[in-house]
Amino acid sequence: MKKITSVLLLFLSFGIYAEKQGNLAIEFKSNRVLGLYEFVMGISGKGYTSQTLVEIFQDSEFNDAEARKRLQLLSELNLGYSYELKSKAKYRHNSIQIRDIFVMAGARSKDLNDFSERTFGLLPNNDHKELIDALRYFEAAYLELIWEPSQKFLNKNLSDITKKATQLDMATKFKQVSDLYAAEWNFDISFEVYISPIPRSSGHSMATPQGNVLSMLVLDGQDLESQLSIVFHELVHILFINQNPDLQQSIEKWFLQSASSYKAKAYQIFDEAMATAIGNGWFYKYVFGKLDEQDWYYTPYVNRQAKSIYKLVENKLQTKGQLDAKFIEQFIGKYQHNFPGSHLEVENFLANTTFLCEQNSCPQEQIANVFFKHLKFLRSFNTIEPISSEEKQKEMSDSINTQIAVVNNRDQLKALSDLFPWIAELNTDGKQEFLLSNLSNDGVVQLVFYIRDMQSFEAATLKLLSLVKISSKPGVVDI
Repeated sequence: MKKITSVLLLFLSFGIYAEKQGNLAIEFKSNRVLGLYEFVMGISGKGYTSQTLVEIFQDSEFNDAEARKRLQLLSELNLGYSYELKSKAKYRHNSIQIRDIFVMAGARSKDLNDFSERTFGLLPNNDHKELIDALRYFEAAYLELIWEPSQKFLNKNLSDITKKATQLDMATKFKQVSDLYAAEWNFDISFEVYISPIPRSSGHSMATPQGNVLSMLVLDGQDLESQLSIVFHELVHILFINQNPDLQQSIEKWFLQSASSYKAKAYQIFDEAMATAIGNGWFYKYVFGKLDEQDWYYTPYVNRQAKSIYKLVENKLQTKGQLDAKFIEQFIGKYQHNFPGSHLEVENFLANTTFLCEQNSCPQEQIANVFFKHLKFLRSFNTIEPISSEEKQKEMSDSINTQIAVVNNRDQLKALSDLFPWIAELNTDGKQEFLLSNLSNDGVVQLVFYIRDMQSFEAATLKLLSLVKISSKPGVVDI
């Protein structure tokens, strides 16, 4: 790796803005440790980040053989530990991952030593050391390529966005959406928006919410109004997570009792489409006086659905209504109209998956690495094991996610005969590695990856993606 002669070691803390209505506060800050963590996670492929950040590193002198070796080791590190937040809504899947906790820890750390102490014990000691060593190694690159060139913009941006948020009275708008969602938020806890810079005037920005922290990657010169629309989009996600439990349960019931075969996919996209319609549509219009004529979201499913439900959302907010069964019925109808046949499109149905595997044969981190590398959009995935357990097969059959069984011998394939009886219709004699596919009566895609081991998992995923779309009838494809 290229060495630099000067390194900024001071912890930088920027002015805080707090807008209050009752006890609501929205604070704007920046933190070098968090920016470094997001940068390293991005260039190592450990999570979604700004592709522009990745390109800046890849085009630099820092991207040498030693750096690539370290990134490969980091990509193999298991950061997939998580725990599930229980909910009355069975399929909400409100889980917290270790990598999310690292974001919150990074936001509040004054330096890497502090970050190391805050996160110690969340990973096995050797893995934790490897992560911290990687952050130290790439710190020089981050400072020279990203942090130091952005200081003038970053300081001015934090000052300007503070003033702009005050003018826009974001708290009042937040309260309107909170009422729509029947959200239960502790207003004594502030929202903290941490802005990390991208020293380019064009490219890909990004924001993700973790707890009460919004980690936001911003382009140099990105206009304040667009930044605040993104912030509002992420605040809507937080309100969705914190909805009244009874309403959460009712929303899920309204979706899953629908007769439409598109109900599962519509439900899975609901949170993102609503956040986009509200943040990038309704709030954007409030800020600019008109709707954005460009895309509101980077995936076509969310973008089109959000635009198509905008009038429904606007009417609900104007009339101070709450989400109800009629609104959900209209949402499903819009989805079915917008995306006929989309439940069979590979990139769409791989966005939410449940894997059934033999004991210890499907490492979540290995699946995550492949999916983050090849999928444009990943909402959720989880694993269930072992295949031989009737209880686990029942759990699999209840999932509204795409159901993927990973097997590596004929006995395991036979064990799926009750779960996937359609397998008996297919001839797999003489085949070494192959994919099986089917669409259930409830509109859920069911797949079998018959592979020698997880080393073939990426090849199976690429083969599936190459199909673009599958048949609704049982089918078999060689890998």
